[in-house]
This record gives sequence, C-alpha cells and structure tokens, in this order.
Amino acid sequence: MKLKSCFVVFSIVWASAALAASVSVGRVQQRYPWNGLVDIDYTISGVEGDGCDYRLALGFSATAGGVAVSRPMTNFTVFAACDLPTSNGTWRVTWDAHADGVAFSADDFKVAANLFKTDTTLADAEYVIVDISSGAKAAGQPTGTSYPVRFVAAGLAKPVDFSRRLYKTDRLVLKRVTGGTFSMGSTTWTATKPVHEVTLSDYFLGIFEVTCTQYLRVRAEVANSKNVAYEGNPVDERPAEGTPTWDKAMFAYTQNSRTYDSFSRLLNNKAKHVGATFGDETTSVTFTLPTEAQWEFACRAGTTTKYYWGDAESSSLNYAWTSEVAKQTTHAVGQLTPNAWGFYDMIGNVS
Repeated sequence: MKLKSCFVVFSIVWASAALAASVSVGRVQQRYPWNGLVDIDYTISGVEGDGCDYRLALGFSATAGGVAVSRPMTNFTVFAACDLPTSNGTWRVTWDAHADGVAFSADDFKVAANLFKTDTTLADAEYVIVDISSGAKAAGQPTGTSYPVRFVAAGLAKPVDFSRRLYKTDRLVLKRVTGGTFSMGSTTWTATKPVHEVTLSDYFLGIFEVTCTQYLRVRAEVANSKNVAYEGNPVDERPAEGTPTWDKAMFAYTQNSRTYDSFSRLLNNKAKHVGATFGDETTSVTFTLPTEAQWEFACRAGTTTKYYWGDAESSSLNYAWTSEVAKQTTHAVGQLTPNAWGFYDMIGNVS
C-alpha cells in the first residue's frame, strides 16, 4: 500500500439519547518507509464505567483504480481487533494493512470509527480477556487494583488474533470449551487406564500456558523476572514453571513466616467485569487450574487419535516442543500450530 504520509480522515460518531459515548478519529499516518503500517489516533469520550462494556470497530474507505473500496480493519500490531482500547482518552493503534491484504495506492483514504456498547454476557461469550497490566496488589491492600474483564462474542476473534506479545504478558485470554462426553484415558499408558466416559459442562481455558510475566505480574514479583538466567532474559513469554507449584497456584501458603495469596485467589479477588466481581471461590465462576478431564478434553479437541495432530509422534514438530526439538529449554508460548479448538502448546514445552 502506498499512500500519502498524512491523510484526510473522517469519523463516524456513535451516540444515543441514552448514552453519550462517542469516538472521533484524529491523525492517521502511514509509517516511513511505506511498509503498510498505519498509525491511527482516536479519542473516546462519554464512556461511563468500564470501557470493557464497549467495542470499537475501525474501517476504511478509498478509491483504487477508479473503484470504491470499503473494508473493516482486522489486523493490528499490538491489539486484537476485538480488544481495541475503549476507555475515555486519546489512543493510538497501528493497523497492519499488508496483513489485511491491502496493497493499493490511494489519495482519498479515510478511516471510520464506530463505538458500540455490547450486550455480551459470560453465557454467550466465546472469549474472556482479563487485563492484568495494573500488576499485583499494593502493599497492605487486600485486593489492590482491579483487573478489567472483557467478554468477546462469538465470531469476533480467532485464536491467532491473540498471538501477540500483549496477550502473553499483560492480558490473560480464555476461550470457551463447549462441554460434552468423551472417552478419557488410554490403553497405552498404565497411569491412564482404564478408558472411561466423562461428561463435562462448558468451561473456559487459557489459550496459552500462563507465562512467567503473567504469573509474576499477578504475584507482585514482576521485577524478579529480570534476574532469572534464561535465554532471552527476561523470560517473559515462556511458560511459568518451577516456583509456581500446584499448591502455590491454587492456595494461599506460608513461607518464612509470611502468608502469600495464590495466583488463582488473586485473580478471583481482582478480576471484575464492568465493576462487578467476576471470580469468586464460593461460586461456580472461579479462576482455577483445569482438572485432568478438562485438560484432556480440550487437548484432544474432538480427535480420537493418539495425539491431537494424529497418531505419528514424528508429526509433533509443528505442534509441540518435545525433547527432540526443544533443546532442553522452554520456549515462548504460542509459536507453534494450535489444536483444532485453538489451544496452543497443549503437549510439550513444560513437563
């Protein structure tokens, strides 16, 4: 795409008598050299309460070869299109035009912005996005800064849309697993015998393994990640391992006469959707580790083969960091092919 360095822009302002929220587009500029990356500034005002209750859609119109073209923007360098910033203020996002298949010259390129108030609930959401960027609780505070939770309706995102650094460090993305009955276990390994039927209700599962930065950020130890001697220091996008034992991930624990909250309890205390507590250990909506059955059901992703990619272990190179290719170290999550249901690294990377 080759455009002028600055463009005339227009914005569609969305508002209603009941809601005064609106969005307007300001500066739009393609980066030099003309590589298809376009910076878009927009300003939102009038949002009451939690910005996660809204969704922003960006699109463009232009004339190419005498033909009018109008198309939504779906690929951004940092954010998934379903998770563009929607709180009051001025924001900048970078659109990847080449990833959207846009490669034409135009002098009349225009950007439109639409701000919607969503009515998506947990019952009909396909994804749940938890913003943990505010970090851990403040010293002496029982809950600390809250973690805003966004519900994303079906059809608005794909797992690959979240394969960006933001969703491996400052966000947690969970995808709905539609429940069902499956044959759990295997006749191959003694520990998994006998094969038996298990029925599960719907649940949400993280599309990535929890990374070191996500774990450390919630646990008030994010600065310590820079002291860990791993390749690619800090370890950030690699899966959390070692220190976050099952007990420490699930329950409060005492160490050196000091009591610490668990990873799941901090999430339960701080995750809030539109200001209301989202997770609670006393309710059915709870952040926790998956059960063995929940993991296996999601891992199999409807397949009946030995592995979710087939029966041949040699085919794992595209799907799993196994001992043959991992070089005795963990790797950043989400680099390989996900399974049929969109979950990454379900086999391999950590024991």
